[in-house]
Amino acid sequence: MNADVTGIVSPVLIPFDDDGAVDYDRIADSTRFTLDCGADAVVAAGTAVAQELTSLTVPERKRIVTETVDAVDGERPVFAGVSHPALPVVDELVEHALDAGADGLFLMPPWGIPPDEATTIAYYEHVAETTDVPIFLYNNPTVTFDLSKELMADIMDLAGMTYVKESSRNWKKLAWLLEEVNEPGEAHVFTTLDVLFQTLQMGGVGATMPPPVTAPAREIVDAYEAGDADRALSVQRHLSKFPPGDARLNAACKAAMAVANCDIGSVRPPYPGVSDGERERIEDWMADVTVPGWTD
Repeated sequence: MNADVTGIVSPVLIPFDDDGAVDYDRIADSTRFTLDCGADAVVAAGTAVAQELTSLTVPERKRIVTETVDAVDGERPVFAGVSHPALPVVDELVEHALDAGADGLFLMPPWGIPPDEATTIAYYEHVAETTDVPIFLYNNPTVTFDLSKELMADIMDLAGMTYVKESSRNWKKLAWLLEEVNEPGEAHVFTTLDVLFQTLQMGGVGATMPPPVTAPAREIVDAYEAGDADRALSVQRHLSKFPPGDARLNAACKAAMAVANCDIGSVRPPYPGVSDGERERIEDWMADVTVPGWTD
């Protein structure tokens, strides 16, 4: 990569057909939609939204990375997901990602039985020593254990650790990371959709989230950088209402993509999609945002 990544980092949501198989033919469409929604960088097979990552086999993950890198075609940086509890599998995923042309790596700590702090640092150190591309430290307690802020800071001292994605809505923790890690320039700290505006106010660089909520997130970043904090806050208040109702984030995002004429199917079974009522609430939410392909 020629420049630091800031702003909006977005996973390319994975298309599945009606039988739950990866629909590789629609990865390019999902990628194009993600870019059109304003992503500054994308993540291939790397996020854990509603088990999107952990439901994939290793061969599926590798092909998804290849297809995504090819679809982006250098338009934006691509981070490849290489998370796995087994280091030999991580090594395989890293080697493939680099061969495919990924610009960086997205790495959660091992899931399963939580490792101790020394083991966690050794896990990241192993990966950092195998490559010179930038690495995202991805903390997502819904899939793995919750990294403490102090452990995250220690991991970011490793060479190659360049970015942090903190998925919690724990504002005390987020504020500490922004002050102690982001502000001194140790790493760029990204948060999530609920607190994007507050992140920018605290000097953070952006957030990661799936499309199509990246479209209003893009508007928040652009408005804030243009000095229009009132507009940024107004959009943030609406963004924070997604997903409406009880819909899971990934299923809601895929339903919203379908509403915006980019239908990549639903989530992989056995996880549920959205109900008819939830889809109606998603359409109501979208009436107040600008999303590519969507006309109210």
